[in-house]
Amino acid sequence: MDENNQEKDVKIVDAVIEDDNNQAGEKLNPWFSMINKPTATIEQILNNNPRKQVLLVSALGGFLGGINVFFSSQQISMNWRIGILIFGPLSGIFFLYLNGLIYRLAGHLLKGEGTPETIRAAAAWSTVPGIWGTILCILMTPLSSFGFGVLLTSIQTFLSLWGIVLVSITLAKAQNFKSPWMGFANILLAILIVSVLTLFIIIISSAIAFGVK
Repeated sequence: MDENNQEKDVKIVDAVIEDDNNQAGEKLNPWFSMINKPTATIEQILNNNPRKQVLLVSALGGFLGGINVFFSSQQISMNWRIGILIFGPLSGIFFLYLNGLIYRLAGHLLKGEGTPETIRAAAAWSTVPGIWGTILCILMTPLSSFGFGVLLTSIQTFLSLWGIVLVSITLAKAQNFKSPWMGFANILLAILIVSVLTLFIIIISSAIAFGVK
């Protein structure tokens, strides 16, 4: 009886290990798995090809952002809204490279090891849940006049907070940090750098405008 029980236990353990190996080798679709498996997804992306579809993700995010402005900002003239819609994809790609540069600079100060490609991949793919959320909000925009405005605001707020978590996770992997908290520190330092540079530009511009030497 003991030998039979031991054999059963061994088979159960082997089955668990085999199942874990199957999950480890699972091919994830980042367009969906980034929502509930962000760590495994970004690891797969960085290990395989960090450049794949990065521009597409950023352009799509910018385009959807333009659509969102097109439908929600009634105070803006139609010409401006059409312009935002057209240049949305370009702005998405522009901010991908700008954010990637700032994240890399901030990460370097924190001893990060990310390359431009891995950091851009982390920044781009972390926006995928936000892209799906934006699509949902656009589809629900006609319902805002029926009392769903609070729901849309709640969805956007949640996606903004979840986006910060995702960027922290993906940046930590791209920079080879040991904890997502270091990824969050990377974000905070990047914001600080941008704030200091912006303040410096404002001071210099004001000095030039008022003729102060």
